Amino acid sequence: NHESVKTCSRCKINTYCSVRCQTAHWAFHKRNCLPAASAVHKLFHVCWEDLIPASTNPIWWQFGFANISEYHGIVISREGCTALQILLGLYQAIRIDVSLAEDPIPFQPPGNTMGMSKKMLQKAYKANRLDGLLQRYISNSISSYGNRVAKYLFMWRQNKLIIGPTRPTSSNMVEWHKIKEETRRNIYVKYYEH
Repeated sequence: NHESVKTCSRCKINTYCSVRCQTAHWAFHKRNCLPAASAVHKLFHVCWEDLIPASTNPIWWQFGFANISEYHGIVISREGCTALQILLGLYQAIRIDVSLAEDPIPFQPPGNTMGMSKKMLQKAYKANRLDGLLQRYISNSISSYGNRVAKYLFMWRQNKLIIGPTRPTSSNMVEWHKIKEETRRNIYVKYYEH
């Protein structure tokens, strides 16, 4: 009966059979409750479609696909993947972990031990800190599950990939380019030169 289906009043995405079910699920859902037009929902849709976003899609710019393409080109890893494919695979692993944390499958061990959520991704994107969040996610996943994690987590590290800042912090393009390069160098040193 469609009349009894309740939709989350915030995100307008999740549906429930009753207010009681919605209330019971809120503890799982609130970390992922973003407006339907959220860029993170669009990123997860791209992940579900298993397609690298087009350069005309805002996701290309917002979540680092443009930067990965600019910084790493079409270099193919020894595993046969491009940097863009590795980034998509990493986001796909995150999407699965976030989904399982929100709607656990019985007897399925949670892969998301750090509590990754859609809101964490949104906050990292808005603060130009995607690299830090992705590195924490990779470290946490590998330390918790070892070789059982998605291959893209290992490939990210093996290929020393970096997104860098995706949101301009200067309207002067020359200055913004310098900021991007300096930030990228700092990220590389922090995560790969130890």
